[in-house]
Amino acid sequence: MRPTKVIQDGIRITQEQPDNVVIEMNGSSITLTEENTELLRVMLYEAYRSKRWKRSRAEKSAKNKALWALAKAQGKKKPDAQTEKAYERMKEQAAEEISNIEIIIPDFQEMGIPDLLK
Repeated sequence: MRPTKVIQDGIRITQEQPDNVVIEMNGSSITLTEENTELLRVMLYEAYRSKRWKRSRAEKSAKNKALWALAKAQGKKKPDAQTEKAYERMKEQAAEEISNIEIIIPDFQEMGIPDLLK
């Protein structure tokens, strides 16, 4: 494998072997391993998704309100790490695609309710 080097915006990424990627920035460097690659991927995704640099005050307030309500439901005085984890799980569940929904609309004529649209 040919050594690969990319330098952009003060960030240098080098790869000399297939399993050896080094990211350098501002004099600091990190060698990606199997363990920290997943963590880095999640962190980058969260930073992109949440746009934490541009998050509005209302969004922060909504998250805090949700955390405090969840902590209260858990019987706690204030949110902790366990509450944060529960919040993230609930957020992920809410984002999942729901495709098996059955909507039952009752027949109002059988109930003796007059049709007001006529």
